[in-house]
Amino acid sequence: MKKPNFACMLMSVAAIILLTTGCVSFRGKELPAIDDFTVLVGVDGKPSASYSFSATIGSEAVLEGERINLEQEFAGALRESGYFAAVTPHREGDLDVRAHLAVSGDSADVIPAALSFVSLGMIPSWATDRYEVVVTVTARTGGEYIYRLSDTTTTVRWLPMIILVPFKKPDEVARLVRMNIWRTLVIRMQEDGLLPTSGPVSPGAVHQAGVAPHAVNLRNTL
Repeated sequence: MKKPNFACMLMSVAAIILLTTGCVSFRGKELPAIDDFTVLVGVDGKPSASYSFSATIGSEAVLEGERINLEQEFAGALRESGYFAAVTPHREGDLDVRAHLAVSGDSADVIPAALSFVSLGMIPSWATDRYEVVVTVTARTGGEYIYRLSDTTTTVRWLPMIILVPFKKPDEVARLVRMNIWRTLVIRMQEDGLLPTSGPVSPGAVHQAGVAPHAVNLRNTL
């Protein structure tokens, strides 16, 4: 029986290590970054919110465990904003918030990734994931608003990127992109009059009297 080639085994292990440690992600920045989001405290008249959450990757629903994690992240962002009196799942609130997150990628990214693998990370490759969110908010007093927000992450596999790994880990960058989407949602709901007006607004927001600048208000079309 032929013994395993130690050199081949070592190279395989090295390839896995290099591609893992040399893998970093960058935010697409399609939405302005709201890293310094100000929590709203000490304001009366906050609405309560009930919510539902679903998520897909490609054409498939995400595994239930991952869906729960993403739901907790979404609900946590709403609670931590301080704009809501309460945020609870599947209960009647002043606002009914239905959120769907769709994650998609490009299948063409597989070939560059394979080339990067066989070259031990010397040939760079990259892949882009898109996070698209559709949130429907229905106010108990009447009116329905639809928010569509999206952003991307680009993951680069290249050995020289190893120096950036502590700052650009793919999972952490993806989380930051999603959190920025949830914060943007809160601010746009505020700008559209669904939340208390004290607190932060996005830079350069332009308001027109009687017009919701960011959402489709179905109240006037029904």
